[in-house]
Amino acid sequence: MMFIILLMIMQTFTSNIDVQISYIDASLINIHWCSDTVLALTSKGSVYRSDDRGRQWTKMSEIFHRKALIQLEDSDDRVGIVNNLVASPVDKQLILFTGTDQIAWISLDCGKTITAVNAGKQLREYQFHPIEKDWILASAWKQCGSDELLAGKPCVSYKELLLSQDTGITWHSIATYVNQFTWGVKNKEMAKYTPKERILASFEPQGKGHQSISSWNMDANLYYSDDFFQTRTLSVPAGSRFLLTESFLFVAKVTSQYTQEVSLYVSGTELGQYKYAIIDADSKLLEHSYSILDTSENQVFMIVNHLKPSSPLGVIYISDSTGTRYSRSLENVARLENSAEFYRVQGLEGIYLANVYSEDQAKIYSHQVQEAMEEGFYAQQNGFKDEDLKKYKQTRITFDKGGQWVPLKPPTVDADGKPINCNKCQLHIHLSQSFYQFAPIYTQANSIGIIIATGSIGKYLSYRQDQVNTYLSRDGGLTWIEIKKGSYIYEMSNHGGLVVMSKDQETTNQIVFSWNGGMEWTPFNFLDQKAEIQNIITEPQNKGTRFIAYGSIQLESNGIKTEQGLLATLDLDELHQRNCIGQDKPGEIGSDYELWTPSGLVNPECLFGKKVTYMRKRREAACYNPDTLEKIISKIMNVIQVL
Repeated sequence: MMFIILLMIMQTFTSNIDVQISYIDASLINIHWCSDTVLALTSKGSVYRSDDRGRQWTKMSEIFHRKALIQLEDSDDRVGIVNNLVASPVDKQLILFTGTDQIAWISLDCGKTITAVNAGKQLREYQFHPIEKDWILASAWKQCGSDELLAGKPCVSYKELLLSQDTGITWHSIATYVNQFTWGVKNKEMAKYTPKERILASFEPQGKGHQSISSWNMDANLYYSDDFFQTRTLSVPAGSRFLLTESFLFVAKVTSQYTQEVSLYVSGTELGQYKYAIIDADSKLLEHSYSILDTSENQVFMIVNHLKPSSPLGVIYISDSTGTRYSRSLENVARLENSAEFYRVQGLEGIYLANVYSEDQAKIYSHQVQEAMEEGFYAQQNGFKDEDLKKYKQTRITFDKGGQWVPLKPPTVDADGKPINCNKCQLHIHLSQSFYQFAPIYTQANSIGIIIATGSIGKYLSYRQDQVNTYLSRDGGLTWIEIKKGSYIYEMSNHGGLVVMSKDQETTNQIVFSWNGGMEWTPFNFLDQKAEIQNIITEPQNKGTRFIAYGSIQLESNGIKTEQGLLATLDLDELHQRNCIGQDKPGEIGSDYELWTPSGLVNPECLFGKKVTYMRKRREAACYNPDTLEKIISKIMNVIQVL
């Protein structure tokens, strides 16, 4: 009888959730918020628009097609479909819809009105100017034209850089045989000492024939121009790739075309001048690629590949404040194509996570690569393959920005309250979703200290569905709690006070939500039949109670099954969760709030040399935070650590 009563109370409680279900033509690949207006793009190139924060959606495909036909002069030209949304950093209402053919679309009011743009070629890699609303850079590949083929002329393909100064209406080419490009300013502060017209681009000044960008190219130089490449200044010869941040300009200079070795140079961006210094990460080893992982707090994390070009192993280095002197921070790091399995915890200084390969297995792999290279640079090593390493992945965390990396402490009990008996086990988590569909690690700047992740407990990170569970930390990764058995996709809002999740490795018609950090979960069936849930998102401020779950679902009509996209808008506001009390008396009896000071491993009273006290909701307090919650109570001091 007690169970029946509790079930009736739960059903009454969840029946107040406002649910709006919309079926669309395919699963989503992009979604963008413009205040109350939301734009969604499907894998079939259809744009949907909602003017009421996701409750009702309108398909806009016919509008896009009609606008494009007006711009096409030749009836044989193809309209194409939308393949991406690019939002302006200056104005969130300004959206560029890129296309699969020569037509693109521009909207100045978040899709309310649409203008088609015919550049005569398919444009890619759009970059809005960070200050000038109407300025846009883009690239396009010069393809073999029918006139050239009919005339028997040589056919060449190369990448060109194009500029628009009228919000994409007209375009003109300013450079050819381009590898990479970017605007030379990042914000208004940089524009005080760097011309806003500055463009950085690496390209081949004497380019001819077919262009290839699949490898390091010694013929490409880094240039900059302050007049849209009417004139140019050589910055780094053989500077094939580069990265501009607010404080630094990194340039990879090719030193050997044959062995694909590069050297990394860095310059500050002060006064709009570039004065380079070479970075020597390790002069004893080959360097095939660099990826800048993080440039926050006046230091640089980068990963260097010292082995063969496709090696999954890398070494993370940390810089001094000048960005020029580096020391090794972490070995055997799991590399991605242009990055690494590396994550910065939002809202807290100095806390990072990285996935590494076990030292013993990494040594075996490295030794085999070295032997293969002695036989010939591109020889294939026998035995240990690249993909074999994934079985030996482990997670490490640092609380002092790379000074010391340690394993994650596993929880002592599981989500059911049962003891976890595992000798010398560690917690390992999925930091990236690049190759596997387990949800990646997640933090928010306005939910201080809270981390949600999927992972496993054992010697190595598991990719088996029956071994992956969902975990939460409330202290920046120092300790962890198993909050749900199995893998979930998750979102949090209300300063971390509300967590909504759904299973992501199997079909489901249910979400679960918690107001007390996963101590208790309330299930809610928001669909009549099961669907594949791809993601759950909330509004950009991450403060409210409205969530959008999206994915795909199998629908049947007249005996025929079809797969459609799903948009489910869930509003938990009508649950009327009580407001939190005691904001003026955190830590006292009767208050829903506590005082919390982040701590690291070296000094438990401070984190990264600082003692900062935050006010936040107690975990067990199931209540609603005010939108304007003041989180930082005090920054007491800089703590000097005596070694």
